[in-house]
Amino acid sequence: MYRIAQTLDAHLLAFAALRNIPADHVDTGNEVFVPPLTPHLRSYIKDEASAAALGPDAPVRHTGVYAAEVVVAAGAGTAEVYALAAALARHFVRGSDCGLPGLMLRQASVGVHTIKDGRCSVPVAVPYYAYLEE
Repeated sequence: MYRIAQTLDAHLLAFAALRNIPADHVDTGNEVFVPPLTPHLRSYIKDEASAAALGPDAPVRHTGVYAAEVVVAAGAGTAEVYALAAALARHFVRGSDCGLPGLMLRQASVGVHTIKDGRCSVPVAVPYYAYLEE
């Protein structure tokens, strides 16, 4: 799972660098996180499961959801945050391996915004599966 998270984080950071937006990764979605009021990206592996390999040289199948949140200051409408979330979802191209052979991304989706503590956030879910040698 570590290689998958590292690969997907690198892909997210490439998007963040193109847009000049700070980003960081947390271990789960349960940490207390207080982003700045400027646009910000946050990511974590939401769900992950592995299936046992069959045979000594068989790759292990991993399935999961890479979750990212686009966070902006609340009060200026939601057009900016949804446009950024849609661009991020397009950045994670369905069928891509993001440079990790054996990884396959599924269709990314944009969720519904939430407003809390003066911040508006929109989740982006990127389902994936991978056949990796352990």
